[in-house]
Amino acid sequence: MRNLRTALCDLSHFGRRSHQYVEGYFSILDRGIIGTYHHVSQQHLKRRYLAEFAFRCNERASLGVTDKDRAARLLKGIVGNRLTYRRPNEDHSQEAGGYKPPVRPSLSAYHNSDDA
Repeated sequence: MRNLRTALCDLSHFGRRSHQYVEGYFSILDRGIIGTYHHVSQQHLKRRYLAEFAFRCNERASLGVTDKDRAARLLKGIVGNRLTYRRPNEDHSQEAGGYKPPVRPSLSAYHNSDDA
């Protein structure tokens, strides 16, 4: 994560306070990724995960944003946006080797007819 910090921002010209703020932000991001997601792909890091943590940081209660306001902004932000993990142009059909739903065994496989 330290390389990401270095690559994303060089705040030395803003002074110590900005540097501490960015370090705090990335500390929260580190804990969120390790504690919640466990692993993130580099492909989705900037658009998905950093955007989520930026939203959390910008909408925190210490800035005077209420839960109601935060929920309203969140819902406004998702209108018209489709969140997919796969690329939209990938073929997801079973014929192409895409998603196959799991096969669940029937309950009769777990019941022994001798127990009745």
